[in-house]
Amino acid sequence: MNFPSQQIIRQQHQNPQPALVIPIRFAAIAVAPNQRYRLQGFAPQSDRLIAALESVMTRFGLHWEYQRQPDRWGEYITIHMQLSSRQQITDIRQAIQSIGGIVNEMQTQYEIRRPDNAPPRWELERPTPCVGCRHYYGKTHGRQLLICAMHPFGYPDSSCPDWEGS
Repeated sequence: MNFPSQQIIRQQHQNPQPALVIPIRFAAIAVAPNQRYRLQGFAPQSDRLIAALESVMTRFGLHWEYQRQPDRWGEYITIHMQLSSRQQITDIRQAIQSIGGIVNEMQTQYEIRRPDNAPPRWELERPTPCVGCRHYYGKTHGRQLLICAMHPFGYPDSSCPDWEGS
């Protein structure tokens, strides 16, 4: 004779529940020409994450490094990558997703640089009659450049009657 509680115990041994998997957390910094990416997410296993990223990085011959750290919930991995093009970040995301990982946050920072031989911005925008004038203000408020108190939008002629040397 079997009691109901014994039947439940037998069923549990025959169909064990899958173990609870606590994913590892990761944060990655990827630097490409004129851009910097910051990715954060989760992966099911650290070894699978590292292998997936290593396959992408070796395919392109790129430099990367990682560091494993203990975390309150398991493991935390920090990753630093040097990319040669912006397209490679897509391959990295696909590699993470292919192992069941999730990129839950991605930030992109763009670097806009002025060429070294370019003149300063104020020289480009200073009207010809205002060059060398002590009244020149030349600051932007909102989207409007204010030239001076006497002529806020600049003097329309080639020589200003209010011009004074500095």
